[in-house]
Amino acid sequence: MWLVNLALKSPYTIFVAMMLTVVLGVLGYVRTPTDILPKIKVPVVVVFASYRGMPAPDMEKSVTAVLERALTRCDHLQHIESKSLLGIGIIKVYFREQVDPDVAASQVISLVNGEMQNMPPGMLPPSVLKFDASAIPVGNLIITSNRRTDKELLDIADYQLREELAGIEGLASAPVFGGVFRQVQIYVHPRSLESLKLSPLEVARIVNQQSQIIPTGEIRIGDQNYYVISNSMVGTPKDFEKIPLYNDGRKIVHLGDVANVVDATRWRTNTVHVDGKRAVYMPLLRQAGASAITVVDNVKAFLPELHERGAIPDDVQVEIAFDQSQYVRDAIANLRLEAALGAVLASLVVLLFLGSLRSTWIVMLSIPLSVLMALAGLYFTGATLNIMTLGGLALILGRVVDDCIVDVENTVRHLEMGKNPLQAVRDSSQEISLPVLIATVTTVVVFFPLTLMSGIGRHLFVPLAISASLAMGASYLVARTVSPLYNSRFLRAHAEGERFPSWLIRIALFLTLVGLGLPALAHYGAGLLDQFFPRHIGDTFAWPYRVWPAGVRRALVAVGALGALVLIIAGLARIAPVFHRLFERCTQAYERSLRWCLHHRLAVLGLLAMAIVMAAWCFPRIGQELFPEVDSSEFTVHLRAAGGPRVETTENKVHEIEQLIRDIVPTEDLKLTLANIGLSSRWSAIYTSNNGPHAAFIRVQLRSGFDGRTTPTGAYVEELRQKLEKSFPSDDFFFETGGMIRQILNGGALAPIEVHVHGKDMNNRRAVAKALDWRIGRIPQVKETYLPQAMDLPQLKIEVDRTAAARLKLTQTDVVRNVITSLMSSAQLAPNFWIDPKTGNPYIIGVQYPEDLVEDIQTLETVPITPEKGGTRRRAPLLRDLATIERGQGPVEVFHYEADRVSQLFVSVGDNDLARVAGEIDRIVEELPLTYAITVLPRDALLAHALKVFPAEKGNPRQKAKLQRVLKAYFHDEDPEVANELREEFGISVDSLHLGKNQEFKARLGQFLAMKKGKEQARADLQRDFGVDPEPLRLPRGVRVTVRGEVASMRESFSEMGINLLLAVLLVYLVMVAQFASWLDPFIMIVAAPLGLVGVAVTLWATSTSLNIQSSMGVLLMVGISVSNSVLLVDFANRLREEGMRTFDAVVWAARTRLRPIVMTTVATVAGLLPMAIHLHPGDEMNLPLARAVIGGLTGSTLLTLFVVPVLYMYLKPADAQTAETPAS
Repeated sequence: MWLVNLALKSPYTIFVAMMLTVVLGVLGYVRTPTDILPKIKVPVVVVFASYRGMPAPDMEKSVTAVLERALTRCDHLQHIESKSLLGIGIIKVYFREQVDPDVAASQVISLVNGEMQNMPPGMLPPSVLKFDASAIPVGNLIITSNRRTDKELLDIADYQLREELAGIEGLASAPVFGGVFRQVQIYVHPRSLESLKLSPLEVARIVNQQSQIIPTGEIRIGDQNYYVISNSMVGTPKDFEKIPLYNDGRKIVHLGDVANVVDATRWRTNTVHVDGKRAVYMPLLRQAGASAITVVDNVKAFLPELHERGAIPDDVQVEIAFDQSQYVRDAIANLRLEAALGAVLASLVVLLFLGSLRSTWIVMLSIPLSVLMALAGLYFTGATLNIMTLGGLALILGRVVDDCIVDVENTVRHLEMGKNPLQAVRDSSQEISLPVLIATVTTVVVFFPLTLMSGIGRHLFVPLAISASLAMGASYLVARTVSPLYNSRFLRAHAEGERFPSWLIRIALFLTLVGLGLPALAHYGAGLLDQFFPRHIGDTFAWPYRVWPAGVRRALVAVGALGALVLIIAGLARIAPVFHRLFERCTQAYERSLRWCLHHRLAVLGLLAMAIVMAAWCFPRIGQELFPEVDSSEFTVHLRAAGGPRVETTENKVHEIEQLIRDIVPTEDLKLTLANIGLSSRWSAIYTSNNGPHAAFIRVQLRSGFDGRTTPTGAYVEELRQKLEKSFPSDDFFFETGGMIRQILNGGALAPIEVHVHGKDMNNRRAVAKALDWRIGRIPQVKETYLPQAMDLPQLKIEVDRTAAARLKLTQTDVVRNVITSLMSSAQLAPNFWIDPKTGNPYIIGVQYPEDLVEDIQTLETVPITPEKGGTRRRAPLLRDLATIERGQGPVEVFHYEADRVSQLFVSVGDNDLARVAGEIDRIVEELPLTYAITVLPRDALLAHALKVFPAEKGNPRQKAKLQRVLKAYFHDEDPEVANELREEFGISVDSLHLGKNQEFKARLGQFLAMKKGKEQARADLQRDFGVDPEPLRLPRGVRVTVRGEVASMRESFSEMGINLLLAVLLVYLVMVAQFASWLDPFIMIVAAPLGLVGVAVTLWATSTSLNIQSSMGVLLMVGISVSNSVLLVDFANRLREEGMRTFDAVVWAARTRLRPIVMTTVATVAGLLPMAIHLHPGDEMNLPLARAVIGGLTGSTLLTLFVVPVLYMYLKPADAQTAETPAS
């Protein structure tokens, strides 16, 4: 009460405090950084090792594994994962969140440097970069030009633009993708070299000796120092042709006599398309803690400056695509709009119930005051404005008004008793002081268990809890200070007659017609005309409105909305008396129903049991996921071309896919496509999912749902998926649709479920992974699966006869270096640089055969082999004289997790039931040993079983023989004609056999035996039908399977949330025990919390909403809010009993009296959350589960509280001798 007395005695102090709150709140809102999610601190350090040309298995053994072993000595290590590619090793070291990233990077650098002595000779020291697992690109800087080549664009991006961007605040070093590197190419003629008895290796050695950077120093002559400058570096690419190669005594042979020197490019390994045309792009990565909006705004402000001072040529266009800051702005703006609409709706509900504008103003004023006070608190706590903190404020808006509603409603009740305003305020505040305090404390205390969470749940929930708690604390202060002060000055009894003056209503009507009518007429009128007339007719009709500046149009709509709000308020004020009469009848009906319930308590408990059974039926049918799927207005298509083709071949396929996308997505919905094809050999490989020339991804940006797109992203994805399967049956595709939030929560992983098959033997791992791939891919909710570690990379294995080479005084090194230099450029083994005197940029010099001469394997066989050091002038032996060459296939990538070799399997889930899919995968993994046993059975046994499963016509040996022949041919050759014969002659579907591959058919048999007959029967079938010992049904030794990714985070978060929910209920109960000094009353009040779960279950199931961290948060908040209604009822019933009223009468009268504030607060809270709970357009799905959980839980708990709590009160409270009727008063 001291707060109320202070407010009544010192009104100026309260007014000044209110003004300071407004100022601090506005400053806090303006200065607090804005982002999509709270800061998720996951310190990661990346080690990038490069050794050009080394195959992935060798890279793993010689580089990656060596560094991994050293890095296990890091302090506070969480885990290490790595991938080894062709010439590239990438190691990511994850630390625990308490580790300082700078300290972590220092440890890694020290350990990596200490291992350099164990690295292959000639390898450069690895690069070490600080990395943030949640820092996905906030945009892509697109560099294009109609006049410049790929080579020039890459030069501009790499040597100019990247250096200029380095100083932008919050922007990390930007990698470059696309283009092709400039290189001085020396194409030697094989026949010319053969006539001079030279090899490309010798030419490369001579060129490197004749052109190199040599520091010459200075010379002292007399009294001066002279800096010595020599022409050790060749001036221009054409000057290389003048380099002398050989002096035969008669003339000097120059490089130009045996080679063409071209200012050319390296082999193309990475290509970028922007809207189908080649370009270069740079992902914009933010530094840890930087805001996406701030980074993008800084880059946008900096780009014009670059053009103005000539840092970028005028014919080069640089723009930002896939601007994630706009997505953040849209999400935050949508949340603000939903919060504002919720606040308005809550206020209108209060007006409808109270019927007085005077009573409503203080309730409406409490919302901005509480929010501004919370924003000021967020600023001082160092938080950001994101969907979690703003979601917490929006979520709590309906609850914020509850304290003021109770205060105003109770004060009006005391005024109607005839008391003067000051006395009515004092008595009312004294009467509700304990319930309001307990309601506030119970709402806030439910957030305390969130601080005990770990992992990603802690990063997401704690900021929401802080913002909601600040708002609740602020609402309590407003209700105990500003509200009593306002009530004592302005509230009067029987104020229902208040009306807006007629002139104000006429002005509001005019503003509504102009502000909302003109935009509607311009938009819908033009659209209607477009249906019947040429488009320019509709454009001409809307032209007078569209020519106005955007700011003017927005202001016009805002004025119209204000006018409409005034009209709504005036209308509600007029119908309030009618509503009061209706509500009074509802109150009487409720009283009659309650009396019946109290006389038939067993029937009420029976109905309650039925409600609990319904909730128990609903909960298992509700999908579970970590975070709701959001329509982010973009998706990514990952391609893995079969057969490991060159990047040019993959590029051709990407062209076709891009055309398919343009055919499917309408022009008005398609904003941009960005394709990244192949793999760069530089450190930018860290930031791409591609693992070779056969891989590509295509990002598709759609028009935002906030801008009018009505077709969901998923609809376009599904249509594209079906067409790709038909058009490219041999290639693998994988889709990403989660956008920015899903990538952050996944730590950049491709899919929410990642299955790891651990094992040293590559073949065993691959076999198990393929068996899993087939089984998991048949789960109905799984859209697609993806195995990134392909085994189809083409290889040429050169087997050198070391003895034969030794007879010719050659070594293994001589052979390999000659082959590499001739066919792949000397730059790979002996890199040398030429510096362009005009720009100062270094470029590699390479010696090799002309690419058009390397047509087949015979070219490789005729490569001359000479000693590395040269010095001989005899005819060089050819490679075929010393070695044999075999074709083969090998792994594209070797992946490690915690130093184990792992085959990854990414699983994309189509609906919102991630938990169900994960459960199916767990079951499949459990049955995997039996499935694997089937996959290794001999083909003859498979054939025998196939004849049993698909028997031929009885008594027809010819048909049986034919079936046997067809099956055998199909198993061995997999001929499509055989498949047709099976279908036509025997009615056997290919899908029923094995869907096209031997391993899949074997896995199908395993699934059949395991699932249909049970494990014991399956073992007997194996023994009988296949002659396989049933005992050793286990995976190969050393192979194990784990499930990781978002599903692991989901399970951890849900487990902790279950504990937190129980802890929250316990804390609420203990707080009320301390306040009421009773164990029984708090127990009666706390019953509302589990009753609310009935409403949550039914609402989530009925609206097809998933149970996720957002809806779990809504359940937690519902516990605190629902208890406050019980507090109002039970506390008032206790007061009446203390005044001498019997228990039955006290319960009925307390329920009747508190019906209006309970219903009013519930409806106001629901109305405040209603805009957030309605799916208005694509992209606003983030907070749907949260709002729906609270609405369902609060509605269910309120309905059940109004009947169950009184019944329970009657059961548990001491019984009176006789019940009596409540007085009619």
